[in-house]
Amino acid sequence: MNDTFITRVAGVSALLSVVVQFGAIGIAVSRGIRPGGAIDFGDGAQLVAAANADHAASVLGLSLATLSPFVALPLGLGLYVLLKKAKAYALFGAVMYYVGMTITLIHEVLRVALFVKLPPAYLAAPESSKPAIAGLGGLLQYAEGMFALMAFIVMFGLGLSAFALAILSLRVVSHWLGWTLLIPAVGVGLIAFPLGYFGVTAAGLLVLPGMLVFFVWLVSMAVVLLRWKPPQEFGHVG
Repeated sequence: MNDTFITRVAGVSALLSVVVQFGAIGIAVSRGIRPGGAIDFGDGAQLVAAANADHAASVLGLSLATLSPFVALPLGLGLYVLLKKAKAYALFGAVMYYVGMTITLIHEVLRVALFVKLPPAYLAAPESSKPAIAGLGGLLQYAEGMFALMAFIVMFGLGLSAFALAILSLRVVSHWLGWTLLIPAVGVGLIAFPLGYFGVTAAGLLVLPGMLVFFVWLVSMAVVLLRWKPPQEFGHVG
């Protein structure tokens, strides 16, 4: 497959991923619900509130949030093509990107399934069954959280760090893109998100700013991918 075609597809996918993700956030904010529709699925009161609220809008927002990483699947291949002269860094980055993306998609699908099925089921269940449903919800949410943790560590912490080092080791693109990528890769993927998951509130508060930096980087890298041409495709004199 032509390298230029791959990088163009990767650039378009990166931009679409950003649009879809912010669309999900926009739906959440406009409907007065938390972005991501996060609730405690082991808490009966929250399950009832979720079922009685604008459930369809929450499901739509969550579905868009799930679609966002799926749309970004070509990005890893595009980055590998762009940075393949970095060899080990680029290869490790691509492998970790797709392993982490696979875990991310499992996490996102499980999150949507929980939100679609559990609140209505809890609301309709007889009182004797509600504790079991809430218990199941809490267990599945714990599994979903573990998938999220693994995805951030593998894709952000390992995959994006490797791509950042690949950028810094080459002169293919501006080095500021490498340094900018290291902020969410190390700061979010390896430090803030894991610490926040284990209850360090101050670290968890750094996840959102780090992700905003990542989205700025993603848009910038999308432009680079859309404009890039391999050296052999430049015109020759004579």
